[in-house]
Amino acid sequence: MSDFVEQVIAKIRLELGDDDDTIVECVDVSDSVCDGAKLELVVVSPKFEGMPLLKRHRTVNGCLNEYMDQIHALSIKAWTPSQYAKKKQKQQHHEMREGDPALTPSMHASFANKEKPS
Repeated sequence: MSDFVEQVIAKIRLELGDDDDTIVECVDVSDSVCDGAKLELVVVSPKFEGMPLLKRHRTVNGCLNEYMDQIHALSIKAWTPSQYAKKKQKQQHHEMREGDPALTPSMHASFANKEKPS
């Protein structure tokens, strides 16, 4: 994991809380075509309960204001713990179905190997 990805994860955890129900996963999918990082984020937080999706995305973006000049593209999946649990359960029932757009590639591996992504 790159230093930049670790900084992004740490910043989001600092802003949203670092409890057992908060999950932050960041995958750098950058290529040599563009300057700046291309990141896929999965953020699970109890703070998202009752919050519309757009506000969740704005909240995550707000956490990363100081890094935005280093980010070229950002994909955000912002879920409540109950939404995450349902997606995880569905994914496990479908035996790691390939190509599910609701999950990032690293989440597929996470589900196969452990309880929660790190």
